[in-house]
Amino acid sequence: MITFQSPIKLQPPSITLPDGTQIDFPLITITKLDYNIMYSNSGKFAKAKFSNLPLQLILWKGDDYDAAGQFTDTDVQSRITTILGNNPQKVLQGLFPKQA
Repeated sequence: MITFQSPIKLQPPSITLPDGTQIDFPLITITKLDYNIMYSNSGKFAKAKFSNLPLQLILWKGDDYDAAGQFTDTDVQSRITTILGNNPQKVLQGLFPKQA
Protein backbone atom coordinates (compact mmCIF):
# COMPACT_ATOMS: atom_id res chain seq x y z
CA MET A 1 0.00 0.00 0.00
CA ILE A 2 1.16 3.50 -0.82
CA THR A 3 0.17 6.39 1.46
CA PHE A 4 0.20 10.01 0.27
CA GLN A 5 1.26 12.92 2.47
CA SER A 6 -1.81 14.91 1.41
CA PRO A 7 -5.09 13.80 -0.19
CA ILE A 8 -5.29 13.43 -3.96
CA LYS A 9 -8.46 14.45 -5.76
CA LEU A 10 -9.41 12.79 -9.05
CA GLN A 11 -12.28 13.60 -11.38
CA PRO A 12 -13.59 10.66 -13.39
CA PRO A 13 -14.73 11.79 -16.84
CA SER A 14 -18.45 12.06 -17.47
CA ILE A 15 -20.11 9.76 -19.96
CA THR A 16 -22.86 10.43 -22.45
CA LEU A 17 -25.45 7.74 -23.04
CA PRO A 18 -26.79 7.01 -26.54
CA ASP A 19 -29.91 9.05 -25.73
CA GLY A 20 -27.75 12.10 -24.98
CA THR A 21 -28.04 11.89 -21.20
CA GLN A 22 -24.80 12.92 -19.53
CA ILE A 23 -23.71 11.17 -16.34
CA ASP A 24 -21.25 13.03 -14.13
CA PHE A 25 -19.33 11.14 -11.48
CA PRO A 26 -18.38 12.55 -8.09
CA LEU A 27 -14.85 13.64 -7.27
CA ILE A 28 -12.74 10.85 -5.77
CA THR A 29 -10.46 11.75 -2.87
CA ILE A 30 -7.79 9.25 -1.83
CA THR A 31 -5.05 9.23 0.77
CA LYS A 32 -3.64 5.81 -0.08
CA LEU A 33 -3.42 3.31 -2.90
CA ASP A 34 -4.07 -0.34 -2.25
CA TYR A 35 -3.49 -2.61 -5.22
CA ASN A 36 -3.45 -6.12 -6.61
CA ILE A 37 -0.93 -7.25 -9.18
CA MET A 38 -1.91 -9.09 -12.34
CA TYR A 39 0.73 -10.50 -14.63
CA SER A 40 1.13 -12.80 -17.58
CA ASN A 41 4.37 -14.49 -18.54
CA SER A 42 3.02 -15.35 -21.99
CA GLY A 43 1.59 -11.85 -22.49
CA LYS A 44 4.74 -10.31 -20.99
CA PHE A 45 3.05 -7.72 -18.78
CA ALA A 46 2.49 -6.84 -15.14
CA LYS A 47 -0.05 -4.27 -14.01
CA ALA A 48 -1.44 -2.92 -10.77
CA LYS A 49 -5.20 -2.79 -10.33
CA PHE A 50 -6.11 -0.29 -7.64
CA SER A 51 -8.63 -1.41 -5.03
CA ASN A 52 -10.03 2.08 -4.41
CA LEU A 53 -9.98 3.38 -7.99
CA PRO A 54 -11.39 2.11 -11.31
CA LEU A 55 -7.88 2.29 -12.80
CA GLN A 56 -4.98 0.07 -13.76
CA LEU A 57 -1.32 0.96 -14.15
CA ILE A 58 1.02 -0.98 -16.42
CA LEU A 59 4.21 -1.66 -14.49
CA TRP A 60 6.22 -3.61 -17.04
CA LYS A 61 5.54 -4.94 -20.51
CA GLY A 62 7.48 -6.61 -23.31
CA ASP A 63 11.24 -6.42 -22.89
CA ASP A 64 10.86 -4.42 -19.66
CA TYR A 65 8.81 -7.29 -18.22
CA ASP A 66 11.56 -9.74 -19.15
CA ALA A 67 14.21 -7.44 -17.65
CA ALA A 68 12.25 -7.11 -14.38
CA GLY A 69 12.58 -10.87 -13.88
CA GLN A 70 11.15 -12.35 -10.69
CA PHE A 71 9.81 -9.17 -9.07
CA THR A 72 8.99 -8.87 -5.38
CA ASP A 73 6.40 -6.84 -3.47
CA THR A 74 9.11 -4.27 -2.79
CA ASP A 75 9.94 -4.09 -6.51
CA VAL A 76 6.27 -3.51 -7.32
CA GLN A 77 5.83 -0.75 -4.74
CA SER A 78 9.03 0.92 -5.92
CA ARG A 79 7.89 0.73 -9.55
CA ILE A 80 4.48 2.25 -8.76
CA THR A 81 6.12 5.05 -6.76
CA THR A 82 8.57 5.70 -9.62
CA ILE A 83 5.81 5.84 -12.23
CA LEU A 84 3.69 8.17 -10.07
CA GLY A 85 6.71 10.44 -9.65
CA ASN A 86 6.40 13.88 -8.10
CA ASN A 87 2.84 14.43 -9.33
CA PRO A 88 0.77 11.31 -8.59
CA GLN A 89 -2.47 13.26 -9.06
CA LYS A 90 -1.59 14.07 -12.66
CA VAL A 91 -0.45 10.52 -13.45
CA LEU A 92 -3.53 8.91 -11.89
CA GLN A 93 -5.89 11.42 -13.53
CA GLY A 94 -4.25 10.58 -16.86
CA LEU A 95 -5.16 6.91 -16.46
CA PHE A 96 -8.88 7.62 -16.83
CA PRO A 97 -10.19 6.99 -20.35
CA LYS A 98 -10.28 10.06 -22.52
CA GLN A 99 -13.75 11.31 -23.34
CA ALA A 100 -14.55 11.09 -27.06
